[in-house]
Amino acid sequence: MAINKPDLTFSPLHPTFGAECKGVDFSRPVSTDTIDHIRAAMAKYGVLVFRNTALDDTSHTTLAHQFGKLDVSTVVRNPGTRYRLGPDSQLTDVANVDQNGNIESVNSLRSQAFRGNSLFHVDCSFNHRRAGYSLLRAHQLPPPGSAGGTEFADTRSAYADLDEDRKTQIHDYVLWHSILHSRILAVPDNWIFKIVDWTLDMHGINKSQERITEAVSNFSQAPFFQTRPATFCILEVFIRVISTLK
Repeated sequence: MAINKPDLTFSPLHPTFGAECKGVDFSRPVSTDTIDHIRAAMAKYGVLVFRNTALDDTSHTTLAHQFGKLDVSTVVRNPGTRYRLGPDSQLTDVANVDQNGNIESVNSLRSQAFRGNSLFHVDCSFNHRRAGYSLLRAHQLPPPGSAGGTEFADTRSAYADLDEDRKTQIHDYVLWHSILHSRILAVPDNWIFKIVDWTLDMHGINKSQERITEAVSNFSQAPFFQTRPATFCILEVFIRVISTLK
């Protein structure tokens, strides 16, 4: 199907991936036809940017449901505390503020856990049922040039650029994904992340929409100490093509 239409356009932001979408009215239910065009654009560009959507928590959740069943496995609510996004929210709160809207201390467990998000990763790759899309919404943007940039890596082009020997080497690799692995990499001195028993999941590397990420701890074919050099070698290639979309 043709991605663009008179009232809906996708303008490339990078030579190989990423586009800005204009023409969606989020103040009313998004039509099935528009959702289909967004899906097609996601398949082509990998990353889409929608500016000034005026979405709130309710409309954000409603929109997400139009793309499929939601993954709420990462919605963490501490017993006895108020969840900032509402008692029945299906949204994951990844902000640097607490339930009262105050900026979290950099030494808090939450802040340290979220440092893992600063590593290149794919959302929910550690789950058995991998996420198809992530709908990220900024509630408040920092001043231009101060902070808050999000980088996206075009792993499809990076994989295509691998030499044939490397592709053959990794073709049948199965990767172990763990959310705690990224936390340990980001905060290696925090012993809490090292003793928590967290479920691992395995996914083949050479699959449609599969990504190498920092949630990966090792390959299933060889011991950990043998696979780490290969992991970082592949990661180095996979993050060559990087763009910051603002």
